[in-house]
Amino acid sequence: MEAWTERYRLYKKMNKLFKEIIHETDVYSTDWEFSTRNLSHFLKLWSNNNLVLEESLHSEGMATLKMADFHVEHYFKKILYNLGGPQLDLGKDYEWWKAKNLKRDRSERLFGQYQSDKNVKVMATLDNASTKEEIDLLLENGMEIGRINCAHGSPGDWLRLIQIIRNSEHNSKRCKVFMDIPGPKIRIEKILYNPYTVKIQSKNLKKPIYGLIRKDALPTVNMQDCLFEIEIKQSSLFEQISPGDDIHIKLIDTRYGTLKVVDILSEQVLLVESEGTFEINQKFKLDFGGQEMEITDIKTIPSFIKVKKGSVIRIYFNGDSFRRMRGNRQCACLTVSHPNALKNVGLNDSVYFDDGIVFGKVKRLTPDFIELLILSPNEKSKKIKEGKGINFPDSFVHLLLSTPTQEDLSLLPFLIEHADIIGLSYVNHPKDIKKMADILHAYGREDIGLVAKIETKEGIRQLSRIIETGLSYSNFGVMIARGDLAVEAGFQNLLTIQENILRMCHAAHVPVIWATGVLNELTKNGAPTRAEISDVYLASQTDCIMLNKGEFLNDSVKLLNLLMQNSIALHSYYRDDGMEFFRAQKDLLEE
Repeated sequence: MEAWTERYRLYKKMNKLFKEIIHETDVYSTDWEFSTRNLSHFLKLWSNNNLVLEESLHSEGMATLKMADFHVEHYFKKILYNLGGPQLDLGKDYEWWKAKNLKRDRSERLFGQYQSDKNVKVMATLDNASTKEEIDLLLENGMEIGRINCAHGSPGDWLRLIQIIRNSEHNSKRCKVFMDIPGPKIRIEKILYNPYTVKIQSKNLKKPIYGLIRKDALPTVNMQDCLFEIEIKQSSLFEQISPGDDIHIKLIDTRYGTLKVVDILSEQVLLVESEGTFEINQKFKLDFGGQEMEITDIKTIPSFIKVKKGSVIRIYFNGDSFRRMRGNRQCACLTVSHPNALKNVGLNDSVYFDDGIVFGKVKRLTPDFIELLILSPNEKSKKIKEGKGINFPDSFVHLLLSTPTQEDLSLLPFLIEHADIIGLSYVNHPKDIKKMADILHAYGREDIGLVAKIETKEGIRQLSRIIETGLSYSNFGVMIARGDLAVEAGFQNLLTIQENILRMCHAAHVPVIWATGVLNELTKNGAPTRAEISDVYLASQTDCIMLNKGEFLNDSVKLLNLLMQNSIALHSYYRDDGMEFFRAQKDLLEE
């Protein structure tokens, strides 16, 4: 009797919650209405503190509330019936399996048909320098979607990759092309000045290292195979220098290396070479025959700076401001894309470089620049390069940025001609999706997939409205872009945020891409970590997993396909993972 009393109390709680969430007027005549209404039901359900209710359901052997995501109304009616309530109309037009199949249909429309033994697509990011042999191997080992990041390279680079894919793919198995438009990403545009020690080295240890010595008033000279430029204050000694002469790198009375003059390119530019790796900064001098040349700047090619705790960086709003104030020799100086967005930056705002590898705080604001104090890494310095991203999660920079940007719009004719799926970066508002959907509609290309990349605080805040707007487009998906997302939301919040985005997409029957950092150590260095394998398990609940580019990308594609062909990839909370293992353990225990 006591057990039935507890079950009746649980029935009353569930029935009360059901009536708060589901209304008799809820009618679905289209898939869009059904999905948006189910998302609304889901959000109402999880706006409550359900911990006690979850424990009560568990005690009665009932399914977890997380099982409600795909069809909240169906779930409640089934639970109420199983608790002893009357049979309720389950809604024949939109029953449980139709909700599951709706998600599957949308995923196949966006990503292509799935294999019977594999429920997750594998997307691989291509390097602009990828060869036909490399792409052939990726296709052979299971790359189903090739990603091209349009923040790097040119239309010529991208067209070459697309042509290789089209010429290499199997007729029966088409590889989709996913193209990210850059969006309003704040990136390091140009490193203007670097006061910190630079290590000059070449990947090929057998070849000499070439570089330039030039007067600082000259514009940068682009020379193929040159890895550095050393700017000096005066070039009067160049008149005495001939090819074959040695120029020594000195600090006080100690030599730290020798540069041999290869050629005299002009009265103020020397081509030099070094036999091996060397380090140099502005405190060093260049010595020729006992006469010294003062160093004013050092540029690496490609350009980067190494910073750690205590380093100072100035971000100038434009290069002219830097040139007016060039007397400063204490901190690194750089410019960024979208400098107008920095008008909202305030004192003590957090700043992250390269997906959080380097972290600092804003310590000074002027009309010409903002100054940052680097707080991490603590000991070993980290390299940040031109083109890498910068995040200002505290500064509301999105209010001064538009998505898509004018640059994005200029790329669209190329993307519309060649892309199967377009990734819209830094989606902050539903109007961003509508603008892009309207453009695709105007071109008559609603067959092209449109993916909203969720990677900002504002994108998270507006997520339900972004999904609702995206559902009105015929071919829509969401990417959990965890690189910027972790920095924007805070690494400590990433686990919760990524799961919440995933479950909201499940509730709206929207395809999801799990992106950034998947098998990163394997892709970059050739061996996965234990944590990466666990991450793949989480990722297997999505419809597509994206891999970043790297030297061992092919190994990651191969491993990911192997993992996804196991029971790990089943879209079910009742996985049969380890069935044989547990059966053997049972038999062992019963011996």
